[in-house]
Amino acid sequence: MFCQDCRMYAKEKHKTNNFVVGTNNFKVEAVKDHESARSHQESLRTKTAKTCRIEESEAGRSLALMKTSEFEKMELLFRNAHAIGKKGRPFTDFAWMCEVDRKKGLKIGETYTNDYQAKEFIHYIAEDVRRKMRARLSDVKFISVMSDGSLDSAVIEEEMVYARSASEGKIKVDFVGIKAVSKPDATSIAEAVCNVMESEVSTDWKSKLVAITTDGAAVMTGVNNGVVTKLRADRSYVLGIHCMAHRLELAFSDAVRKNVMAKKVEDLLSGLYTLYHKSGVNRASLKQHFGELHMKALMPTRVGGTRWLPHLLKALDHFLRGYAAVVRHLQEKAQEETTVSVQRAKAKGFLNIAKDGGVLRFCCLLHDIIFQLSNLSKSLQKSAVTLAEAHSCLSSTQAVIEKYKSRPGPKLRAALETDIYEGVLLKPTKPDQHDKSKNDLIDAMCQCITSRFADVNSGVLKAMRLINFQCWPETDTSADFGDDDVDQVISHFRPLLLTAGVDIDLIPDQWTILKTQLYTAGFSQGTIEKTWPAVNRMLRHECPDVLHLFDALLTIPTSTADCERGFSVMKQVKSDWRSSLKGETLADLLKTQLCSPDIKDFDPRKAIEIWHGDSVRTRRPHFVRKKNGTDVDGGSESESSESSASDDV
Repeated sequence: MFCQDCRMYAKEKHKTNNFVVGTNNFKVEAVKDHESARSHQESLRTKTAKTCRIEESEAGRSLALMKTSEFEKMELLFRNAHAIGKKGRPFTDFAWMCEVDRKKGLKIGETYTNDYQAKEFIHYIAEDVRRKMRARLSDVKFISVMSDGSLDSAVIEEEMVYARSASEGKIKVDFVGIKAVSKPDATSIAEAVCNVMESEVSTDWKSKLVAITTDGAAVMTGVNNGVVTKLRADRSYVLGIHCMAHRLELAFSDAVRKNVMAKKVEDLLSGLYTLYHKSGVNRASLKQHFGELHMKALMPTRVGGTRWLPHLLKALDHFLRGYAAVVRHLQEKAQEETTVSVQRAKAKGFLNIAKDGGVLRFCCLLHDIIFQLSNLSKSLQKSAVTLAEAHSCLSSTQAVIEKYKSRPGPKLRAALETDIYEGVLLKPTKPDQHDKSKNDLIDAMCQCITSRFADVNSGVLKAMRLINFQCWPETDTSADFGDDDVDQVISHFRPLLLTAGVDIDLIPDQWTILKTQLYTAGFSQGTIEKTWPAVNRMLRHECPDVLHLFDALLTIPTSTADCERGFSVMKQVKSDWRSSLKGETLADLLKTQLCSPDIKDFDPRKAIEIWHGDSVRTRRPHFVRKKNGTDVDGGSESESSESSASDDV
């Protein structure tokens, strides 16, 4: 037997009460005793405070009667707390920030100025952001989810969830929440995602679900027991999207895995990085050569890393731009008698490879290809990019790479013009050998990209090209343009559209009206803005159902880059020095840092109202406890909770 009110509203210290954890004592006396208990009465007061409207509650009436000076004091405190959360500072900074404000002559008072209250204020600032997000997502018809996992500084698996929505053509990406996973298997991860979405968005979020975007790990994308399969359940129309930025990395990895020249270049770059990174003498000597050549010192960098396409591009760029200084230093080291024989042998080996014309030209080819792939990756990682735009960028990048067969890229073109590169005479190589290596790499690259992105060129994903205006014809020469694609999308998402209240029978006619209206208004001449918000403003009342269909397509994310950016912030917040932060506190700090307004734009009034409304007792900002033990009222819950709670609260 349980007490429902106590289970939902009991304080932390009362969570072990028998009527909270469950009792097998069914005697009437036990129920009466619990009903009269102080803990039960506190739970009832908390329930009343949380369920009634703020303006009708005791805290709301207290807020209305709050003096202007008291409200100004709370604004100062909430602004300080917001600044701490926004800049990732520890809670203990709050006390000295308040002390600085006192020295400035600001009337900040003596209460609510400890680190425990900073944590509480940040919670209500985050709660204000949550309520705004919840209200906005409750109004949209369609939602897509992005999820990814990572270890934090305490070696705990954290699952991060983002939601993407679209309303009237405007795309919005929200950080929903983060939750620790006891075991990183599909069941635990799916349960964590469901818990976050139900607590932060709504309990009916699955009825609005369009797509789930994850990385390519088997635990996420497994056909039978993957996370996507478990979240999809019986909703077969929900799309599972493998992050396109991850797929691009995998395609490049597949292309160079068996390429001999690529392996040779990688070994050269890795060897140079080790040679200069682990030796201060070599590093200083290389810098000296850069100075003598009046060049910027570009040290060799590592090839691998968490984002290893950009890492490899940077390593190649530094090697090619600093080629003259590197070769000059290797020559000096190879001829230096005082150098250890092992180091001298390494320098000779690296020098022979670096001066090989075939290797250098292959480095230039790799630089040209990876430069294009890196630009594509950046496009795929944009928050508001659509699948159609991603497909367009992918096709254009693949076309540029294929063109490198007949027309070399900028780096390779400079190396092919002469046998001298950056003033260094290169060892001659057979032209046929270079052409074969170049064609093999380009063929493998294009083949791997086509293989990894095969699903984008077929089925319902291909039909989504309609949301990219670049795919539309310049003039309305084809009256049937897009009709088959619209029918295919309607057929796939029929249950979702019906649940959202979209009249699917009207969509084909409204699609024809939309095309005709846009072309008549000068769409192809550029007289109207080619964006979906502009189209919604123009045809919202004439074509509502087909525009709702396009909103559903706009919600589909292409990558989990937002989750990766969130993990970067998480590792700054939950650092080694704050590894004992609790999950709720971490979620509040991330919500504040990622979603709240900038410090100059922050308005604390709504957060103060929520803070007041969540109080069981009246807040008293001017409460002062004198040293002799007597209390002076001008305020509230005082420094009695001044216990210096550290960051692990």
